[in-house]
Amino acid sequence: MVPTSASPSEPGSLGKHLHCSICMDTFTDPATTACGHSFCKLCLDRSSHVNDSVCPLCKNYISRIPDVNIVLRDIVKQMKEMQQEDNDEEYTGAAGEVACDVCSDKKLKAKKSCLVCLASYCSVHLDNHLSTERLKGHKLVEPVENLDARACLKHGRPLELYSREQQACICVLCMEGQEEVVSTEDEWKKKRSELDNTKTELNENIDKRKTKTAEIEEAFKSCKDQLENEWCDIDNVFNAVMDIVEEARARALKPITDRRQKYPSLTDTGAIIDWDEVKLDTSLSFGTIRKITTKMLEKIQQEMDKLTPIELKRIPKFSVDVKLDPDSAHQRLVLSEDRKESYWEVEVNNKTGWDIGLVRGGANRKGKLKLSPDNGYWVIVHYEEDKYAALTAPPVRIHLKEKPEKVGVFVDYEEDLVSFYDVKAESHIYSFTECSFRAELYPYFSPHVKQEEKNSEPLIICREIPMES
Repeated sequence: MVPTSASPSEPGSLGKHLHCSICMDTFTDPATTACGHSFCKLCLDRSSHVNDSVCPLCKNYISRIPDVNIVLRDIVKQMKEMQQEDNDEEYTGAAGEVACDVCSDKKLKAKKSCLVCLASYCSVHLDNHLSTERLKGHKLVEPVENLDARACLKHGRPLELYSREQQACICVLCMEGQEEVVSTEDEWKKKRSELDNTKTELNENIDKRKTKTAEIEEAFKSCKDQLENEWCDIDNVFNAVMDIVEEARARALKPITDRRQKYPSLTDTGAIIDWDEVKLDTSLSFGTIRKITTKMLEKIQQEMDKLTPIELKRIPKFSVDVKLDPDSAHQRLVLSEDRKESYWEVEVNNKTGWDIGLVRGGANRKGKLKLSPDNGYWVIVHYEEDKYAALTAPPVRIHLKEKPEKVGVFVDYEEDLVSFYDVKAESHIYSFTECSFRAELYPYFSPHVKQEEKNSEPLIICREIPMES
């Protein structure tokens, strides 16, 4: 069945000749038979299998299915493109669309608006403004709605100018006495550029804030994970210490518990016949707890040493530059050009003797020094190649398992604490507690004297730890 009417968008009713009478739709790969009728090639092929290879319209025999009619296929393609263009031009009322004021039946989208005519025109009705000399001077702009609002209420002329003095749109008759008058398009471009710049700046700020937020979240997560790990490590150490103490307690009480269980019961004395045979060992010489406590303290120290790496991880953020004062330094002391090298970690290497520590401002730093906390010195000393001591009053020997190559010094003003660490071994050397600082503090170093070829290496203040604010 052939359609009786064509689509209005198909010029000259050509559309009725471009439909397949089998599927009733626009041709797809049209094929024309010898009898002159055209069908979709696929539709014709299916019909031939069912109806014994005859034309669906005139019933003439079809010897073979014809090839695609290239000319007819191109015509169908062009018609579809024209229909699509018509659809694209049609006004739908969507946001940003402006209807042509001249179109009557089917409204098309406006291509331009005229500020003189105060009307909008589609591509068809805009032709007069492009070809007629009288209309060529009219001001055409991108399509805008409510053109009446673009007219001057005083003069009835289009508002095609912008007064930067009044910050408002004006017509040509309002120009008198005005300064800084530009076209509305120029001002629009200027404002658009400013808005684009502002938008770009805002987007950059948003990106920076997102980046910073991501950094903060990552730092928070890292800090949280570190806190959790440190909490577990510290808790494990103290739980282990409590287990050690509890085990030692049980071992120390075991001999007493065993002895108490061996006491005879005196609740049933009537069963005793010969009192001469009753003997009671009342001595308490059944061993010593010294071995138990010594072993306990060794194990506790081993567990407490596990806290030292945690301390060393925290210390770097307190690192400082160490500046050496040439006025108070020993005359044989050699300083670098910038008089500082750095938290205060000191490479001692294979030296056979040195002093490292802290001195209170105002303490005596000339002549023979009395190094002790009472005199404002918190110092540890290495001497006679393998001996170490904390210079308290009296000095306290320090027993180290191995010779340190780098010594770290940490000062806690609030806790009145000075601690020394073997940085490489991640072990604690010694801590001065209950220090009375009361004034400025300065690092104290003594490389000891050179003895022939021994102790010739320098003390080096390290710069390996980064400063953190």
